[in-house]
Amino acid sequence: MKLLVFVLALLSFPFSIFPSTIYCIDKDLTCNTRKNINVDLPVIKVLCLSFSQQYQEQSGKIYIESLPEDGMAIHIDNKFTGKYTPAAVENIPFGKHVVRLTHPLYRSQEESVEVGELAIKLKFSMVAAYAEISINTTNDAIIRIDGKLTGSTSWKGKLAEGLHLIKVEKDGFFSREQQITVMRGRDMHVDLMLTVKTGSLEITTDPPGVMITLDGKMYGLTPKTIKDLPLGIYNLSLDKPEHTGIIKRVTISDSELQQLEFTLASGKEITITSSVESTLVYID
Repeated sequence: MKLLVFVLALLSFPFSIFPSTIYCIDKDLTCNTRKNINVDLPVIKVLCLSFSQQYQEQSGKIYIESLPEDGMAIHIDNKFTGKYTPAAVENIPFGKHVVRLTHPLYRSQEESVEVGELAIKLKFSMVAAYAEISINTTNDAIIRIDGKLTGSTSWKGKLAEGLHLIKVEKDGFFSREQQITVMRGRDMHVDLMLTVKTGSLEITTDPPGVMITLDGKMYGLTPKTIKDLPLGIYNLSLDKPEHTGIIKRVTISDSELQQLEFTLASGKEITITSSVESTLVYID
């Protein structure tokens, strides 16, 4: 059908007859023919009104629902409408169209319809394309699925069928990851417990035979290698009779062996204070 666009070249007023140009334009607004005619103004008004009403009637409406869930993306003729079920899509030109619903967790469904003056109601029964997945890991460990942060310690939800990468991580622990294949309707449980990162200390002293104490716990005499120490900061104490002890803070920041060497001075170091100035002090 063609649209008529009248461009009136008004020569004088109040004549009722005006030289006019009528353009016949297709629906895609492409100019087709041109003709100069004289048209009575009331006739022009009637034609325009009639044609406007006729053109408005050339579009219809489709109301779309989905089961078992709402929220399906609505596409018409492979173009996303910007709407999700349930929704009404209006101003659809008369004729045949293909309505398609999509969702990451459901298989796409489509249906061909003939749009006319009467509104159309469509109800789609969507087929699930996911499984319920549950994940457990070390307390407070971060869980990522396909690079997206999903929670900590545990997670349960729906994943679309196909391959997915699960990664869990926590400071002070070795991270872990696992690739899983999700099959429609087959629920899955995944345990990804983390192993704490540890380091080692190798302590030697001059002289040897010095007692090693870390955070109040005795580990024996030097030289000694202490393994499987969780990463962190420790208070190291070295003591040997008749020698000056050493107290030092030690940081274990990676899993590599850390070597420490100390020299203990013979004898004990003491501090003497006196309220009297220039006092002589005798020992033994």
